Amino acid sequence: MDSIEGILEYKRSHNIVVFAHNYQSPEIQAIADCVGDTFYLAVKANDIECDAIVFCGPDFMVEMTALLNPDKKVVYANPAARCPLAAMCSGEDIEMLRKEYPGVPIVGYLNTSMDCRSKVDICCGSRNCLEVVRSLDSHEVIVIPDENLAAYIQRCVPEKKIISWLGFCAVHEYIKAEDVAELKRLHPKAEVLVHPECTPEVASLATAVLSTNEMVERAMNSASDEFIIVTENELIHRLTEAAPTKKFYILPKAVCHTQKKITLHDVIRAIETLEPEVKLDAQTVIDARRPLEKMLTLDALKNTNSVKSEGLCVSSSL
Repeated sequence: MDSIEGILEYKRSHNIVVFAHNYQSPEIQAIADCVGDTFYLAVKANDIECDAIVFCGPDFMVEMTALLNPDKKVVYANPAARCPLAAMCSGEDIEMLRKEYPGVPIVGYLNTSMDCRSKVDICCGSRNCLEVVRSLDSHEVIVIPDENLAAYIQRCVPEKKIISWLGFCAVHEYIKAEDVAELKRLHPKAEVLVHPECTPEVASLATAVLSTNEMVERAMNSASDEFIIVTENELIHRLTEAAPTKKFYILPKAVCHTQKKITLHDVIRAIETLEPEVKLDAQTVIDARRPLEKMLTLDALKNTNSVKSEGLCVSSSL
C-alpha cells in the first residue's frame, strides 16, 4: 500500500472502513471513509456495514465505537493516543461524587474513560450537551470531566445548578481571550466560532459556541464569508473542503498532540494487521452502553431544527 489509491483499494477489498476525527491530519482524512466529531462518529458507526473499523482518534473514541458495535472488529490506529482530559476523572471519582451529592444526576461528556462512562447516568457530546442537561428532571446536575463545558452549560441553562469537575482540554484551555480578540481586530467582519471546551473568557467573544461538525455546517450555510475558528487547527482542512470560497483564520498554537500521535504509517499498519483490537469484558459493555444508549435515544427523539437552535449560545447571551 504505497499510494492513497492502493490503501483505498485494500480497504474496499477487505471490507474495512476508516474513521477519523476532525483533528486528524489531512493525509489521514484523505483515506478515511468517515470524518467528523466524536458524537457524529459514535452514531455513524451503527449505520455502516463492514467487517472492521480502524479508528483514527484517541482511546475513548475507539473504545466507545467498540462498545456500540459489538458485532464489529474495532481497531486502534495507535493505542498510545490517550486523551488527557478523559484521564482526569476516574470511576472512583464518580463514586465520590455520588456520596457527596446523593441523588444528583451525573452527565458524562463523551471525552471520558470507559470506567467513568460505566458509572454516569447519561452521556453528552459538545453538540447535544444543552439538550441532555435540560432533559433531566433535577435542579442540580453534575457534569464531568470538563469544567469549561460545564461553565458553558451553566450560562446557557441558568435555571439549573451545574456542578463541575476540575478537568480541561489542554488545547482549548490554553487558547487565550487576547489572542482571539486580536484576530477579531484584524478581521472585524469574521464570525467567531468557539468550541465549548474553551474558557468562559474566550467563549464570551464568540458569535456562536459550536461543536466541530456544527462549525462546518455553519461555515457552509452562513451568509458570512470569513470565520475565526477557535478550536484545534486541523479542522481547517474540513472547512476549506466544505466551503472553499470562504476564508478561515486560526490560532497557530491550537494543536492536539494526542491526536497527532497517529500517523499515516500507524493507520496502514492497523489496516494490514487489524491489531490491536479493542477488547471489552461483558460487564463493561452492559454498564458503559447504558448511558450512551440514553443519550442516543434522546437524540433520536429530538426535533432537529429546534435542537440546532438550542445548541447555539450566541455572544449576546453569554
